[in-house]
Amino acid sequence: MKTEQAALILIDMQQGMRDPAAGERNNPDAEANIQRLLAAWRKAGWPIVHVRHASRTPGSPFLPGQPGADFQPEFAPAAGEHVVEKNVPDAFVRTGLERWLRVRGLRRVVVVGVSTASSVESTVRTAGNLGCDTIVVSDATFTFAKKDYAGVPRSADEVQAMSLANLDGEYAAVMSTAEVVGAIPHRALRESGPARPIAMRPGISMITLGVDDLERAVRFYAEGLGFPTEGIVGREFEFGAVAFFEMQPGLRLALWPRKSLARDSGLPVTKPSPTEFSLGHNVASKEEVDAVMARAQAAGARIVKAAGDTFWGGYAGYFQDPDEHLWEVVWNPQWQP
Repeated sequence: MKTEQAALILIDMQQGMRDPAAGERNNPDAEANIQRLLAAWRKAGWPIVHVRHASRTPGSPFLPGQPGADFQPEFAPAAGEHVVEKNVPDAFVRTGLERWLRVRGLRRVVVVGVSTASSVESTVRTAGNLGCDTIVVSDATFTFAKKDYAGVPRSADEVQAMSLANLDGEYAAVMSTAEVVGAIPHRALRESGPARPIAMRPGISMITLGVDDLERAVRFYAEGLGFPTEGIVGREFEFGAVAFFEMQPGLRLALWPRKSLARDSGLPVTKPSPTEFSLGHNVASKEEVDAVMARAQAAGARIVKAAGDTFWGGYAGYFQDPDEHLWEVVWNPQWQP
């Protein structure tokens, strides 16, 4: 495992998985190994994702509101740990998980949980197809016995082995708990002393603007302002449609529907307030300020304040995009781009 920060994804560690009706299972040490990984991730301050299955099938122990849908107490999310609720085996389908990883710059994921032949395998396949550097932990996953397509009964160990064989080398690397924990840099594992708050490094890698009409917003920024983009991606997910623009090395602008942003954050949709923040576009001359302002206006922007000399010796103007986000185009003689 590479030493770059990775997200630990726990799949379906819910009370219903303890039901004897689920059948013969394998790997009785899986829970202990998941706890070991969870403790290592928390000690390192690395991101953790808890996936919970919310069934839509009548009578399922995983129906919302049933005891079986609750997390097992030892795997309950801690404050600040992300929770994903899914309705199908794949944790990426209609959950926003892909975007959650991408906006945080997380390219590596370590997947554990249950069951290997269902939710774990389907999630790992998608992670691999999305380009994630993916690890599935063999002794921190488990599955159940079942018959194969020919009707031959297969033990849980046999089912586990085949699922891991399906994944290894094509969608993911298969590693043990000891190998994964051993690959976490020692500097990340604070071996002694009280836990310290994780410092937030100064820097921004993504600015996300909530928009009312995604296609209109993409036209404004791509065709109107000329920002480079691959267009709208994630349409296959219910709340996943988003567009990314490469602004400069290490910084992206994302356009995401307000309703999707509200759902992902858990906040209600509110009216936009253009004076909450502004985005600054620094240019090399007064003439360039005028040229950018003219292009924005031609693209459909509303000129809020025409460009002019500022009290601090610069030259700047303001415009709003179609969703009322406020931009300042500015020439600062003390801060050349």
